[in-house]
Amino acid sequence: METDERAMAWTPNAADAVGGVRAMPMGTVAAFAFCLAAALAPVLTVETPPLADYLDHLGRMHALADLGRDPLLAKFYAVRWAVLPNLAMDLMVPPLMRFMDVYAAGRLFLVAILTLLAGGAFAIHYALFRRANPFPFAGFLLLYNFAFLQGLVNYLMGVALALWAVAAWLGLRERSPWLRGAVSAVAAIVLFLCHLSALGIYGFALLCHEGWWLVRHRRLAWRRLAAEAAAFALPFLAVLPLLAASPTDGLAGDVDFDFPNKLEGLQWLFDGYWDWADYLWAGLVLTVLGGALASRSLRSHPAGLVFLAGGTLLYLAMPSILFDSWGADVRLPVGLLFVLTGFLRAEFPKPWQQRAFLGAVMALALGRFATVEAAWRSLDADLHDFRQSLHAIAPGSRVLLVEADNPGGSLGFNRPLSHASCLAMVERSSFVADAFTEPGKQVLVVRPEYFAQSNATDDDSPALSEILRARAKPGSAGDAYWGRWWTQFDYVYVVYSDRAAEPDPPGMRLLYPGRRFQLYKVATTG
Repeated sequence: METDERAMAWTPNAADAVGGVRAMPMGTVAAFAFCLAAALAPVLTVETPPLADYLDHLGRMHALADLGRDPLLAKFYAVRWAVLPNLAMDLMVPPLMRFMDVYAAGRLFLVAILTLLAGGAFAIHYALFRRANPFPFAGFLLLYNFAFLQGLVNYLMGVALALWAVAAWLGLRERSPWLRGAVSAVAAIVLFLCHLSALGIYGFALLCHEGWWLVRHRRLAWRRLAAEAAAFALPFLAVLPLLAASPTDGLAGDVDFDFPNKLEGLQWLFDGYWDWADYLWAGLVLTVLGGALASRSLRSHPAGLVFLAGGTLLYLAMPSILFDSWGADVRLPVGLLFVLTGFLRAEFPKPWQQRAFLGAVMALALGRFATVEAAWRSLDADLHDFRQSLHAIAPGSRVLLVEADNPGGSLGFNRPLSHASCLAMVERSSFVADAFTEPGKQVLVVRPEYFAQSNATDDDSPALSEILRARAKPGSAGDAYWGRWWTQFDYVYVVYSDRAAEPDPPGMRLLYPGRRFQLYKVATTG
């Protein structure tokens, strides 16, 4: 990868260095619109987007919006607003529910994430180079990453907004430092509330660019340098009181490293639903990008090389658990690469080569979208089946989800069912043990009288054999939230099971035999 000499010489006031500030060509706009429409198709064509954690988020959004009007839910849950760096969906979706249901509001939130992520790479690139280039289309290759398929939507919304905040900083680079600092302060506060990792990516991108810029302008007067330093640093210092006031600050000591797990973060760029498709697609992507690199057609803004080197070190140094949240490191490459995409250019000597590169990237993106669409069609049928089963649950009941001992089919292909029970919060105003309600991380909390039977710490769901053993030998499960499930819950979902056990497990009566799950009524409750 070579440094783009034109970028090294560029300033917004020296437009001739890169051919002038140009409007985005209509061909580029049309190609972007086409790719975006294809990217949004999976989200818009299924009944319920089958992102794993997303289903849990939908239950929480419904509770946040309707708790004051729903006495059944209010019996189980309460809202405790606090300054938390994990509130993107909590702040954006409930207001939308004044005009639409939770499913439509959640879908709109997902559309916004994908649109802002795809457009953010273009925004950074245009702020740096002031002209169109095919390379930012590579951002479409990153959209359906494993973090998105897992439903880490607060993080990804934060990353999406961070891309636009970086673009705003770059676009204002030669304007007043105080104007730039004021815009950055607003961005820093918004990103903090969305997700702490997104704020970190934003700050790191600015640090790399400003480090390069200061080296290039090291002879500036000290007053100008002081103003530049203040514009950069003060917005982040202003966030420190927010962190100190947040319950999350009490989790700062919960840090753990897992260096062998670092390769998983790279896998998250390609992992999907079928290994053979993921390997094939990853190989083709690396071939196209490797060909551009080998032909010396891939160029970087100088700050991009700083960002690439620094980002690699940052990833290696990042703990696996930070603020008591798993995956602090493995989710990082996705965000870093979206930013890096904006710093790169593909410069081929002949126009047909430029068009061929763009065509190859678009074809690979469309292939990824088609794979996701095919997988979601099957998963959507499972979730439709699950939503039908909810009608068998009495409103205001208590629901426990467990996993089959010998899961039928591919467990990875059925990830959404692990959180599908949270749809009972939406449809039946039920208490669901697996709802995200951990104090210090969520504003929705379980009322004290039900806290002992909630999976607030997001532990793995028990297996069917475990809960049957706990009933056969009371007390054997210790203080597990499901330890006395036959007195604490009214219904049990067994997921990843192809057919109901025969006869019914002790203490349960089959109500709904789903294709990938079974719903049981607890025979005796206390």
